[in-house]
Amino acid sequence: MGFLLFALIPPSNIEKEVVSLQRRLFSSRGLVSPLALPAVIPVLATDDGETIPSQTQLKDCAARGLRFTTGAILRQKGCLVWSLESSGATAQLRQVLAGRWPKIRDSIPSLDGFFLAGKEKGIDFSDILGELTPPPVLHFPARALSVLRVCPSADCSEWWNGIVWEEVLSVRLRKSG
Repeated sequence: MGFLLFALIPPSNIEKEVVSLQRRLFSSRGLVSPLALPAVIPVLATDDGETIPSQTQLKDCAARGLRFTTGAILRQKGCLVWSLESSGATAQLRQVLAGRWPKIRDSIPSLDGFFLAGKEKGIDFSDILGELTPPPVLHFPARALSVLRVCPSADCSEWWNGIVWEEVLSVRLRKSG
């Protein structure tokens, strides 16, 4: 059975940087987990049994003007993450979403940054942290709040192994341009 992932979507220039980091981890280390998700900030995962929110419900949760500053690449909740500073905005959004969709799924962590990789067998993040340099510090607003339906493979022990995802809803958080 799948689950819903509420995620913040960055502007396209930041998305390119995240994808570049994910692809480097795949090509240089053979990690498959970096390919599991698009360039998103995983805010909250909830059981698929929950009703998919309406456009209005999602808009009510989405605060406009969410701004971020990129930080270091580090370990967070068993994952490799390109960390972000948001002055508590991500935690506040997570709290609002959890109040409306309380069946939280812990198998995919809620992160304060971009998911780069999950803990795979035989991989020591310490080695990777010494090799992987983040891009220069970047400041950016979130482009959208999206809901992804994520369907992991039934025969895999890790959520990111063999998943299929689709965006089922998205609310724009800033004007383009």
